[in-house]
Amino acid sequence: MAVLFSNDFAAGDFSEWTSKTDTASKLSVVGGTVIGGQPNNMAVLYDATTAALVQQDITWSTRFLRFRFQMGTNTVVPSNNFIWGLLRDSGGATRGRFEFNADLSGRTSVVHNGGESFITWGAGEIGPNSTIEYELIRSSAPATADGEMHLYIDGSETGTPLGLTGLTLDATTSVIDNLRFGLISALDAGSSGTFYMGDFIANDDGVEIGIPPAATNSISVGIRRRRRKSSIHQ
Repeated sequence: MAVLFSNDFAAGDFSEWTSKTDTASKLSVVGGTVIGGQPNNMAVLYDATTAALVQQDITWSTRFLRFRFQMGTNTVVPSNNFIWGLLRDSGGATRGRFEFNADLSGRTSVVHNGGESFITWGAGEIGPNSTIEYELIRSSAPATADGEMHLYIDGSETGTPLGLTGLTLDATTSVIDNLRFGLISALDAGSSGTFYMGDFIANDDGVEIGIPPAATNSISVGIRRRRRKSSIHQ
């Protein structure tokens, strides 16, 4: 496997990530067995006006990009949709996303020459101990509509539709230079709980990463309830 980046938070900090956004000092790695018995978690306590996230810059020169992480949603009670992950180019433009609804159904996307296309999942498909894997295949040549995007939950391809094919994903639109995860934008009032992510791996050889053989560490985002409403738009 040609690994671009791997982090299980065993170091107890975020030094292996390119950067973090945490103006209110709400990011930390703490002990706890949250996702599959993982001993450490990245904890984020935030309000409805402050972003808290980590970013990893990547360079991939093949047609393939895959990344996998573990996720737990067992204590999350969001009051509206929220962005958990963004795929971006070096200029900050969105090239893909992970977005959750209030019932923890959601969707992931890729931006291609024809616009932005989504794969959705239903409520309950991502739970307290889930493994999420995202696969992107660039077009074989410029302006060629043979690019693909796939979503896997717990080792099985899932979502509606079951994979996106026939996409034009050339150097114009599939330039992904960094990945962001955490609270990307503000939440509406009434959200509460903790979101977890752990054992992150990205590769560029197209090989399935799969479910971790043993749990390691995780990242979490905690949400405090607020009385005043603030909405997000992406």
